[in-house]
Amino acid sequence: MTYAWGGDGRVLSGPELLLRYGVRRRLELRLGVPDLARRWAGGRWSDEVGDAYIGAKVALATRPEGDALGLIPGLSLPSGRTAGSSRSADPELKVTASHPIGAEAGLSAMSYGIWASDTGQRRAVLQQTASFDRRLLGPVDGFLEYAGTFTTATPDHVLHAGIEWAIGPGLQVDVHGGVSVGRDRAPFIAAGYSRRF
Repeated sequence: MTYAWGGDGRVLSGPELLLRYGVRRRLELRLGVPDLARRWAGGRWSDEVGDAYIGAKVALATRPEGDALGLIPGLSLPSGRTAGSSRSADPELKVTASHPIGAEAGLSAMSYGIWASDTGQRRAVLQQTASFDRRLLGPVDGFLEYAGTFTTATPDHVLHAGIEWAIGPGLQVDVHGGVSVGRDRAPFIAAGYSRRF
């Protein structure tokens, strides 16, 4: 779940649920359940339902040293309503890369493009992320991340940090937060949970 606030209001959203199923060593299928959001803006609350998501992840290259390169094609489906939905099927493509630094740290990056619907017209949205993660103590890792979103409008930049705690075999919780340093200047805090079956 994520809670964000800024000059134009605040919003609580969740469950941000992504189901991933490995069908081959280098292939996984992905299904994103629509998010629910409660938004405060203009002196009143409103409820929104986001769009569903289908996609896949393909491991293009892996090395014994831990380097990896992946490709994630996907498609959002217009299952939501109100402002939470683009009301159109929006294709996207992500290219991911990771590189270990010794046994305790690593670097990763992602280039992300989506052909998004906006007031009945299509526009390209490009995003670049770069992150550094490191083992902090036992089962606890920490990370720092930068994300830049670039469109025909003013770019937006987000600084993001958090911790991840492996609480048991196949179980992980995380707490993280960040702030936009671009046009919105909107801080956010979030918490997540993952389970491997």
